[in-house]
Amino acid sequence: MPHALAQSVEILTTVLTIAGMGYFLAALVAARLFIAARRAPLPAFAPGVSILKSLKGLDPNMIDAFRSHCRQTYAGEYELLFGTSSLDDPAIAAVVQLQLEFPTHSIRHFVCPASLGTNGKVSTLIQLATHARYDYLLINDSDITVSQRYLERVMAQFAPLQPASPSARPPQTLGAPGLDSETWESTNPSSVFHSLPSRLHQNAKRLPLRRHPRPIELRRATHALHKSMRIHLRPRRRPHPVRMRPIA
Repeated sequence: MPHALAQSVEILTTVLTIAGMGYFLAALVAARLFIAARRAPLPAFAPGVSILKSLKGLDPNMIDAFRSHCRQTYAGEYELLFGTSSLDDPAIAAVVQLQLEFPTHSIRHFVCPASLGTNGKVSTLIQLATHARYDYLLINDSDITVSQRYLERVMAQFAPLQPASPSARPPQTLGAPGLDSETWESTNPSSVFHSLPSRLHQNAKRLPLRRHPRPIELRRATHALHKSMRIHLRPRRRPHPVRMRPIA
């Protein structure tokens, strides 16, 4: 008995060791893929961006976070919009200092006194959005420090997709083999489904089907199939309950 217990413990520890080594290798591969993805070239997409920041009070290292937004290597134009609920907010001094350090950047401050809802930050951002010059709005907190390629990486996610190849063959809709959607709609479905089983059997390997067929075509085809084959669907009858008589 002690020998069997020791052998079980040995097997369990071996399995756990192998599982740990597998997890470690998977983490290494994931890290390499992550680094390779960050080094991959980004699409040349650099539209104008308006960065909105709602401020209230001073945060630790807030001015350094502001400076990181002004040191972007972004190819397009961008602006920084700061909003406070009143002119007495101490965060305004940090915005003025930032304007003096980066006079060539578009840095603006607005007072947003209106209360649009219960969330003060969202209320300020709504009022800031009316002053934005660009269509793309980027919102982050006041204590966020970013890298020099921050805007480049974020806006690359909004780049338009590459158009599909013109030589790609459009998929056919659900129907008989060799019929497109227009021919399928103009053909009598009952005459098609008389020979459909044999044709499907002969052409099953080369029948192109679309993943999401049109509902109107599917309903029309199903109705014609039931009509041509005289299929009558009857509801299943529920058995009558058996009444037990008490024994006298």
